[in-house]
Order: sequence, then structure tokens, then C-alpha cells
Amino acid sequence: MKLDKDYYNVVFHYNTHSEKWNCVSRTKYRDYFNGNAKNSIGRGTTTDAAFKDYKQKACKTSSMKP
Repeated sequence: MKLDKDYYNVVFHYNTHSEKWNCVSRTKYRDYFNGNAKNSIGRGTTTDAAFKDYKQKACKTSSMKP
């Protein structure tokens, strides 16, 4: 399996309460864990789905850089 090069720029976190994977930029991971990165989080049932959601949100929001 070949990984997208952008996989190295994100952090994945599994939420046991929602049973979903969250994906956030490495530059915003501190904000994520402090509860301040709600618009820049990709979510999904797998890491691939979370990453895809993250990339879609990054494309929609021009001010948000992946």
C-alpha cells in the first residue's frame, strides 16, 4: 500500500466514545487536544476515511492549510 505523502503531516487519534478516527494537521494537534480545532478535523470509521474527510475539508476552506 502506497501512502499519500500528506499522511506524514497529520496525526490520527481514535475516540473510544464515538468509535471514530480523527485526523488533524500536525501543526494544529495541540489545538485539537485543547478543543480548539473543531473545523480542521477529519473524521471517519477508518484512518483512510478520516484522512479523506480531512482533505475534503482542507479543500473547502481556503484559509485552512492541510
